[in-house]
Amino acid sequence: MRGARNWGFPLGVASLVLCILSACGTPGAGRHPSTTEPAIALSVTAKDIYLVDPATGHRRDLVSGLPNYRAGYAVWSPDRQDLAYARDGIVVLDMTSHRATTIVRAPQLSMPAWDPQGTHLAYSDGLSIWVTSLGRVAPKRIHVPAILGPVDLSWSSTGAIAFEGVNLDCSMAVRCVSTGSSEIWTINPDDRDLVRITHVRHAESPKWSPDGTQLLFVRRHPSTGDDGQLWVCDPSGSGAHRLATAPGVVAADWSPDGSNLAVVTRGTSPGTLQLWIGRADGSGLKPMGSPVPGTDASIDW
Repeated sequence: MRGARNWGFPLGVASLVLCILSACGTPGAGRHPSTTEPAIALSVTAKDIYLVDPATGHRRDLVSGLPNYRAGYAVWSPDRQDLAYARDGIVVLDMTSHRATTIVRAPQLSMPAWDPQGTHLAYSDGLSIWVTSLGRVAPKRIHVPAILGPVDLSWSSTGAIAFEGVNLDCSMAVRCVSTGSSEIWTINPDDRDLVRITHVRHAESPKWSPDGTQLLFVRRHPSTGDDGQLWVCDPSGSGAHRLATAPGVVAADWSPDGSNLAVVTRGTSPGTLQLWIGRADGSGLKPMGSPVPGTDASIDW
């Protein structure tokens, strides 16, 4: 688990404050990427959310000044008309009107994921997964075992929610703390069928392929320098293998048609990140744009 996500997990669940939804400014106003190919949403921890043109690498600032490591994690709706992200709650940005609406407000909420129809959002408070309809906001809690801290959600086109389950030590009186290990799990939004997918001790950042037949994740080896490697498996966890990418992977996602990957790695200069695009097997990666300042990020294509 990357340091930026080493949350302190408070015992108990804070109340969720629903808000009446007003515009929160007009982030993203201005020109759009030059290509008709869908833009990549790149969220750099505690910095900014960018839109990146996958053809040219041109990057524009969409949301600036993210306040902390919980903010960001921008993800596209299935129709790509809205972008959900975290900032003192779960925010939905209409990409046509540039109207930002806070759907659920609470500072611990983060890491949203859209359902296949684009009518519901899942998100995490570090202890549980929550799901709410966007038509009538009424968060429903999806329970996971107390020894797991669910983060980095990804909702499959087939219905299952994948998440990074941080293994917790809850022996302290005040809060549960990360043990430093994590695995990829899946659960259905009806609170059933919790399944552990990986058994590698350090797996994170799951991303479903567009057709729901493969699950991308980052595997780490702290004993060898904590270099991130890009792996893929099927929905049951079988067939897991490493893709042909360099080490130092921070995050990755599939292109909308599943034929390519966008991969974020550590940059050659300290404190920078580099975006690459290549084939779905991880080969042929080419750098896109200049390095961006930062040490951790999420990506959604």
